[in-house]
Amino acid sequence: METVYGKIHDIQEWMKLVRKVRDNFPGLETEEGLKDYENTVLKFMGKDQALCVKDEDRICGVILFSRNRNMICCLAVDPEFRRKGVASLMLDKALSELDPKREVTVSTFREGDDKGGAPRALYKKFGFIEGELTEEFGYPNQVFFRPAKMNIVHYYFPGTDPWKNIMNLPENEAFAKAKELADAHPGEASFGRFADFVNYYPTRKATDMYVYERFTEKGGRPELQHPY
Repeated sequence: METVYGKIHDIQEWMKLVRKVRDNFPGLETEEGLKDYENTVLKFMGKDQALCVKDEDRICGVILFSRNRNMICCLAVDPEFRRKGVASLMLDKALSELDPKREVTVSTFREGDDKGGAPRALYKKFGFIEGELTEEFGYPNQVFFRPAKMNIVHYYFPGTDPWKNIMNLPENEAFAKAKELADAHPGEASFGRFADFVNYYPTRKATDMYVYERFTEKGGRPELQHPY
C-alpha cells in the first residue's frame, strides 16, 4: 500500500469508498450531498490537496487537507482495511504538507459518540488536543487542534548570562531591580523598558496574565505565574 495524490481518474474509486462509509459523514445522506462532495474532491485534487492509499488499483483510504486553512478536512478508510495503519499513513503524509509553525485543526466526533473512538484516538496519537464543541450539518462535533511548533528565544546582553523574568520578583523588588539595570546601562535600547518601568510594569503584567490564561485554556500547565 502507498499514499499518493488523488487524480481526476481516481474519482470513481474514491466515491465508491465514500459511499460505503457515508453514514459516518453528516451531509452525505443524500445524492445531492454526495454530488457536492464529489465536486469538492475534484477541486482538492486540482490543488494536490487530496491523498489516497491504494492497494494495487483499489482505493482503501482517502483524506482531504487545506494548505491555506492549515487543516485536515476529511478522512475515511474502507472498513475492510481498518486497523492496518491506513489512516496513520494518510495523516502523516497530509501533516507533512501543512505548515508546522501554524496550528493545524480538524473536526471530528465528540467524546462518547460510538463513531468517534478510532478517529479521536488517531488524532491524539498525532499530537492533537481537544478543542471547542461545534456542529456540522446539525451533527455534534468537536474541533481538535495540533499546536504550532514554536522556537524558544532566550535573550541576553553581551557578556552576561541569559536574562531572567523580572516579573517573578515581588513588585517592590522588581522596581528596585529595574532602576539598577537602567542606571547600569544608560542609553541601551534593550534596557529602555526599565527606565520607564512605571509604565512598562502594568502593561507587562497584563500581557503575562493574558498569555497564562490562554495557555491554561489550551491544556497547558505552567509552573510559573509569569511565563518567560
